[in-house]
Amino acid sequence: MYDPCMACVIVTEGPEIGRHLDLEQHRIVMIGRDPDCTFHIADHSVSRRHLQFKAIPGAENHVAVDFGSSNGTFINESRIEQPTEVKDGDVIRIGETVLVYMTEPSRIAERKSALEQKLREGRDKTIIQDSKPRR
Repeated sequence: MYDPCMACVIVTEGPEIGRHLDLEQHRIVMIGRDPDCTFHIADHSVSRRHLQFKAIPGAENHVAVDFGSSNGTFINESRIEQPTEVKDGDVIRIGETVLVYMTEPSRIAERKSALEQKLREGRDKTIIQDSKPRR
């Protein structure tokens, strides 16, 4: 039987910044450019089927598996060549996209809130910059 843990990945950099996926809802998650992936990422440097997360019954964390991507998968800046267990706070880079694997509910909520604030501030700056008179 699948024993889900509280885990999610949050996009902290790249074209999909602010998106997140609760991994506990899936035993296997495929991440990539292909629209059929569990978590579709619109990043030209991400392979169609780039990275897979697998839940291991009874384990606290997930295993990350690079799916033969062209640009590789990096966990904490080390390229992975084989299935690798991810832990709370690990930073995963695929192409120009950076994800953070998180398992602590309070830290997840804090990170999501901080990203939402950052996105709001970015939109506010864009509105301010766009509203300046042109010469």
